[in-house]
Amino acid sequence: DEESSMGSGSSASSAEGSAGDVVQWMPDPRWQERALGSKEASVVLSRGGCVGLKNLGNSCFMNAALQCLSHIEPIMVYFLTGRYVQEINTTGPFSTKGQLATAFAKLQEQLWQTDKKSFNPRQIHETFCRFAPHLFEDNEQQDAQEFLSFLLDGLHEDLNLIQEQPKPHQSDDDYDETAKLEKERGEEYVAALAWMHHLLRHKSFLVDLFQGQLRSALTCSRCGFVSKTYDPYLYMTLPVNDSMKTLEEALHLFLAEEML
Repeated sequence: DEESSMGSGSSASSAEGSAGDVVQWMPDPRWQERALGSKEASVVLSRGGCVGLKNLGNSCFMNAALQCLSHIEPIMVYFLTGRYVQEINTTGPFSTKGQLATAFAKLQEQLWQTDKKSFNPRQIHETFCRFAPHLFEDNEQQDAQEFLSFLLDGLHEDLNLIQEQPKPHQSDDDYDETAKLEKERGEEYVAALAWMHHLLRHKSFLVDLFQGQLRSALTCSRCGFVSKTYDPYLYMTLPVNDSMKTLEEALHLFLAEEML
């Protein structure tokens, strides 16, 4: 694409004293409190967001995922303004000690703050090769969704605000207590409590933006006992068929009851 569109409520204004066509990006007010760092989110008006990524052999799947994530406004603002630097987790067992987050931030600078037509993403490619070599085995094309899932998870681990995670604990007594709480305070209270427990281990800007919660209910066809779980999710694998015309149809089918 040769055009870059701004999110609703966003705008670009000329930065005082700036050179060339570098302008200050004014993000949507929804993101300002959580995403803004100490630097201005400046972009090159003529080519910001329209910089292509060079193919490194068979890296089209990587480039597609990187471009998609880089064109989500709060993500772009979060990294360009340096907010990520304040939140890098260097002690997490699954963290790259900030190497992936830093490489992704450098990529944002090249995509939004230069007037190049294309950029060689070798630095972030090399970072992935160190921490996830399976993504580039035999230099073959891989699944873009799998790559994007690893990218989001890797960035989350690098930016997880929880430095020391509590040990997970689940017992039969917990299930009984959950059922009692739902009866007394309702399903929404139990769902909120489960989400709070999730945030005790996983709290990052990536969680704020991309994760949700899915309630599953399993009903015994003989005795009628209902067991419910409230699980966080990053993405949904939706069923698709030739007769579908809208995303809502796939969602309805995903959420439909089924007999096990």
